[in-house]
Amino acid sequence: MKKYKYLSLILAIIIFVSFYISWTIIVLKGYTQNIDNKVFNYFTSIRGEKGNFVYYFFRIMTEFGYTYAIVIGILIILIFNKGNLLSLMLSVGMGLGSLYNELIKMAYGRQRPEESYRWMVEKSYSYPSGHSSVSTILYGSLIILIIKSKINKKIKIPFIILFIAIPILIYISRLVLSVHWFSDIIGGITNGFMFLSISLIIYEIISDKTDFDGFKPFIEKKLNKNKLENA
Repeated sequence: MKKYKYLSLILAIIIFVSFYISWTIIVLKGYTQNIDNKVFNYFTSIRGEKGNFVYYFFRIMTEFGYTYAIVIGILIILIFNKGNLLSLMLSVGMGLGSLYNELIKMAYGRQRPEESYRWMVEKSYSYPSGHSSVSTILYGSLIILIIKSKINKKIKIPFIILFIAIPILIYISRLVLSVHWFSDIIGGITNGFMFLSISLIIYEIISDKTDFDGFKPFIEKKLNKNKLENA
C-alpha cells in the first residue's frame, strides 16, 4: 500500500513540475497573451463599477489569500493537530511554497495588468500568482487533514466543500480585481499543488521510516503532566 502511495505522489510531483516548467516557458514567451487578454476583457466587462457588491465581495475574498491569512491558517493547523508530523510538513510546505513563489516573481519580473484597471494596489510582480499558490497549499492541506481526521463524515463533507470553494473564489477575485493575468493564476495553482505533493511524500517517507511525529509527543506529555499536577 505504501509503495502505491509513493508512486502516486512521485507521479503527481513529476506531472506538476513538468507542467509548471512548460507553462512558465509558454507564459514568458508571450504565447498566453491572447487568452490572457480575452479573460481580462471578459472580467472587466462584467464586473460593473468599482464600489458595487462585486467589488466588496471579491475584495473580501482576496484577503483570505494574503500572508497573514496563511500565517493564521498554519497556526490553526499546528494547534489543532498538536504539531504532529503531517501538520508540520504541510506547514513547512506552505512556508517554502510562499517563499519560492516570491523569489520566482522577482526573477521573472512580469508586469501586472495596466494599473488604471486595477481595483486594488499591488506592488509586486505578476507571475506566478502568490494568492493562488499559497491558498492552494493552505486549503488543500486543510482538506487533507479533514479527510485523515476522525470527524464524522457528515461534518467532513461541508468543510471539504467550503475549503474547495474558498480558493476558487480567491482565484476569481484576482481576475475580477484585475491584479493578475489568467496565466498567473494557473502558474500559482500549479506551484501550490507541486509543494503540496512534495510535502506529502516527505511526510510519507519520514512516517514510514521513523516513529517521529513532530511536536505531538512532547505536547501531549506536557498536557498530561499539567493534568496530573492540577488533579
